[in-house]
Amino acid sequence: MKKLGMLLLMLSSATVIQAEITTESIQTADRQTVAIGDRLEDMQNRMQASPIKMTSYSIPEKGLPATLAVDYTYEIANMQYVITVVDDHVSKIKTENLDGLRK
Repeated sequence: MKKLGMLLLMLSSATVIQAEITTESIQTADRQTVAIGDRLEDMQNRMQASPIKMTSYSIPEKGLPATLAVDYTYEIANMQYVITVVDDHVSKIKTENLDGLRK
């Protein structure tokens, strides 16, 4: 029974990993591009929407002060975008199609 539980946990984790994709850029509803390296202000202007959630956390670096990172979560047209900003620039973009998750 314990092995079955572990197998189910591994399979459910694999599903979550497949649903979320890291990408270099996305297109907004107005066909503007948000890409890694863009300034925070440019990203906010291009998204033309308020994020549904913002999460800030520190990224520890050995021997250096911790760096602040902020995840901006947007939901647009059944897609979820999590845009991570570090040092006032987009450093990571994750996308997830919400259609398969809401069945």
